[in-house]
Amino acid sequence: YRAMRGGGPMLIGHYHSHPTGVAEPSACDAAAATGEGTLWLIIGSGKARLWRVRQGGAWRECFEPVPLCVTAPCAPGPASP
Repeated sequence: YRAMRGGGPMLIGHYHSHPTGVAEPSACDAAAATGEGTLWLIIGSGKARLWRVRQGGAWRECFEPVPLCVTAPCAPGPASP
């Protein structure tokens, strides 16, 4: 945050888990949601869901769901000699 305020790279998002909950923003997440357009990746109940902060959004009036496509990891490169 300090670097961003000083003109450095912009923060694009956050991630966290809800170990005993669902992959949806909680009331606490909504209270902390700042930065219009910021992305939140939330993991819970074996799922990962992506959300964007948006005033008046469909979820808790401050988030909207964002499609998330996860693909298999890249194939490992050749071994070093």
